[in-house]
Amino acid sequence: MFDWHKYLNLAQELSEKDDEEFKRSAISRAYYSAYCNARNFLESKGLGLIPGKKNDHQAIWNAFSKLKGADLVSIATTGDRLKQKRKKADYDDRINNLDKITKRAITEAETINSIINENL
Repeated sequence: MFDWHKYLNLAQELSEKDDEEFKRSAISRAYYSAYCNARNFLESKGLGLIPGKKNDHQAIWNAFSKLKGADLVSIATTGDRLKQKRKKADYDDRINNLDKITKRAITEAETINSIINENL
């Protein structure tokens, strides 16, 4: 099975490059590290969602708002914020404060992954 934490490592490497395409890719990789770890966590708890369901990403983040424990519930908000950053990186022609957004995306992904690891 693929280790989704490797995407976060890649995001960190990409974020150190100066060119915009690397920063945008870093945001996307950070997001997918957190998203896939979150999805797998829910599946490991018997809370998996139907594959291919429309709005699958939002459903994953929403599922965390229904769990017990403030740290797990916080993943819902953090994951949604990270998703918005990923959408901006993937679709917007212009992004202001890209360095700041990239760093924040990596921090949010690290936070999500850390909470998940603590609750396995």
